[in-house]
Amino acid sequence: MKLLRFLIMLCVGLLLSHLGLAQDVSDNLLLNYNFENNFLDASGNLFHGNNSQAVFTNDRFGNNENAVLFNGNSFIETPNNAALKPDFPLSISLWLYPQAKYERAEGVFGNDQTLDNYYGVFVSILTSGRLMASYSDGCGSTGSECRRSFVTEASFENDKWYHIAVNFIDAQTTDIYVNGCKAPGEYSGSGSNTMVYSNEPGAIGKKDHSDISGNPIGYYNGVIDDFYYWDRDLTVTDIELLIDNYFDSSNLDSTITYTGCQGDLFNVIVNNTIYDEFNPIGTEYITSATGCDSVIYIELEFTDSFSDSI
Repeated sequence: MKLLRFLIMLCVGLLLSHLGLAQDVSDNLLLNYNFENNFLDASGNLFHGNNSQAVFTNDRFGNNENAVLFNGNSFIETPNNAALKPDFPLSISLWLYPQAKYERAEGVFGNDQTLDNYYGVFVSILTSGRLMASYSDGCGSTGSECRRSFVTEASFENDKWYHIAVNFIDAQTTDIYVNGCKAPGEYSGSGSNTMVYSNEPGAIGKKDHSDISGNPIGYYNGVIDDFYYWDRDLTVTDIELLIDNYFDSSNLDSTITYTGCQGDLFNVIVNNTIYDEFNPIGTEYITSATGCDSVIYIELEFTDSFSDSI
């Protein structure tokens, strides 16, 4: 008898039995805006947001006034507090629904918004639609020599919900997770190994790239919801907990049973790899257009033909 078992998980989703091993997402939480018809900080730290022209809209579940729409000229300012300017590691999580014009890089978040100079960390959607997460050394300009960035390979589409998690682990390592998947990409910029802050507040929905006409402030176009900010890095299990109520992978899990005998030449091809009696077990990773990896576990169990006798 043979058993062929496929377990397909959305991105790097973990088995539900593992979820209890995660840290509480409130651990080291600095700031949390749920945008439930207010700009209050739900972390308990009272870092409430100061709104500038952003308006409430439907969230990813269709709930009215439970997310924030940025129109390309609006933003939410975060308090200018030293606690919101931590050293490595730090991380953010949010839901993003781009309606981007992509005429210039659009700022999603920056924890230190200083005109004409890069400070702190910031996340932007580039004109290519790719997501860039950077830390900055305040070297005096908004050139690539003042930042170190990780840029996703895949571009973001308009009018589609994405969950974004960014881990700024250290000066050499930044990870971006899209819909629970660690996104492939590349590093750019030649900034130093030191992250530097100024004395300016942060903001959601813009990035103060420059005040010159050729490179004005980059405002975000689209919806943002459930913004979290920590002074620690997130585990994969943390991220699974943050997206668990939206991405349901149960419909992607399947078990296929095949009954047969050794030597009948049964095989299955997954990701261009042949699995058969001589290669019965393996794991395959499949990259989608969004850069999101699906994981396929293959187990083939072959039994001697006499095993089916009385």
